Amino acid sequence: MIRFYLFAWFLFAIMNANPTLAADNPIQTNLWNQFHGPSGRGIVTVASPPLEWSESKNVRWKVPVPGKAWSSPIIQGGKVWCSNATEDGKKLSLVAVDLATGKKAVDKVLFEISRPQFNIAYNSYASPTPAAGDGLVFVHYGSPGTACIDAKTGETVWARQDLPCHHWRGAGSSPVYDSGKLYLCFDGYDFQYLTCLDAKTGKTLWRTDRNITYDTDFGDYKKAFATPALIEIGSKRTLICPSAGDTQGFDPETGKLLWFVRHGGMNASNVPQSDGQRIFLQSGDGGFALHAVEPGNSPSGNITSKVTWKSNRGTPAYASILAKDGLLFYARDRDAGGTATCLEGATGKPVWQERLGGGKLHASPILAGERIYLFDDLGAGFVISASPSFKKLGGGILDGGCMASPALFGDNLLIRTKTHLYCVGITPP
Repeated sequence: MIRFYLFAWFLFAIMNANPTLAADNPIQTNLWNQFHGPSGRGIVTVASPPLEWSESKNVRWKVPVPGKAWSSPIIQGGKVWCSNATEDGKKLSLVAVDLATGKKAVDKVLFEISRPQFNIAYNSYASPTPAAGDGLVFVHYGSPGTACIDAKTGETVWARQDLPCHHWRGAGSSPVYDSGKLYLCFDGYDFQYLTCLDAKTGKTLWRTDRNITYDTDFGDYKKAFATPALIEIGSKRTLICPSAGDTQGFDPETGKLLWFVRHGGMNASNVPQSDGQRIFLQSGDGGFALHAVEPGNSPSGNITSKVTWKSNRGTPAYASILAKDGLLFYARDRDAGGTATCLEGATGKPVWQERLGGGKLHASPILAGERIYLFDDLGAGFVISASPSFKKLGGGILDGGCMASPALFGDNLLIRTKTHLYCVGITPP
């Protein structure tokens, strides 16, 4: 499971002699400022976090974060930011911790909700991950509220509670920040739409309804929790937004629908990925599962025929995948036992599949250098090699277990468990 990011911090690379997509080349930065890292790819190419950790080993600091929230940590202005909520959803808050010391710098309630929407126990009232850029932090809880915070002062710049959506099982889509704009997806029981806000003022720049043919009037089959990604196709940057039934590509400046892939399924919760020629999509529950699309330079309309392969080989329903050097890496999130898989990106053919042990791997994996870090809901972490041969390199145990995906700062891991926020590293952040 993308949010939101400044393109001044990373480069776009051409992946072959006649590319159809420009896939960003992630570089080492101090700006893990959205869900699943820079550009939503979950990758920092130059980083070397510890191979081993425990409650008594390689923990730089540990801070309790009371409440129930599955949102991931991000970094902005020398602080680690996490959205938070009470278990009943009546208080929605924001926590910031000093990156160097672990001391709390901000802990403030942003919204008080007298009658929260229903939320399943499996979800939380603060599952969307914040996004940041230009000294601002954007906190999103779905329809209950969206706010912009000054990262230096912790003061609220603007807040909105007028974006309707009955999330039915709780919100999950994280915001995307880019070049002064904030992109939000609402895929609920009643409304399904995208909106773009002016990041400095919070004013609506555009709103586009999904207009997907769902083949049902039952709203439960229209829900999704996915975070969009900005990917350049040909010479055009495209806002790619998974949903129930379809994944759609929009013009980020106007909100105009450009193309769609009809893959079926519902509850999509991932971030789209690209290898420079293909877009890799996940359909959530049902549908094509993990599949590859080769859109060409100027896709338009229904491009479902451009799906080149599909796979349900241990595919995750909620967690996002990693795409690196022609390979795809991911972990099964539905079953205990921690199954990790590697596929060929070009063909979808299996390269390896191994059981890691432990619990369910809901947190999306991240890649630091040549190492993949995965965390389960029971507290176990695993380090494996991002290579065509499976190699288990290390791991560790922390109290509480992870539903949130980790973040990276230099050679440090920022890990949010169900109870605490950790900085794990050998050297100070």
